[in-house]
Amino acid sequence: MPVSGGYSYSPDFAYVVKTDSGDYLNFIIETKNVDGKDNLRKEEERKIEHAKELFNQISKDIKVEFKTQYAGDKIIELVKQSFAV
Repeated sequence: MPVSGGYSYSPDFAYVVKTDSGDYLNFIIETKNVDGKDNLRKEEERKIEHAKELFNQISKDIKVEFKTQYAGDKIIELVKQSFAV
């Protein structure tokens, strides 16, 4: 996806999860090997913010969750958080 400054960005993983009720969750994950947002480089933080905004816009028509996985986070826990909302 394009981001400001003429750069591009692509998240690390995309999952489609089917719930017991038959609904689908489109789940996009960006992984970062840092302890949290405060440890991101500004460039990485900017790309993640652009991705969040893009997926928020897409989510108006198709349900899409965008999450950042930091060091120590488990992907399954991020998915479970989305179902709890």
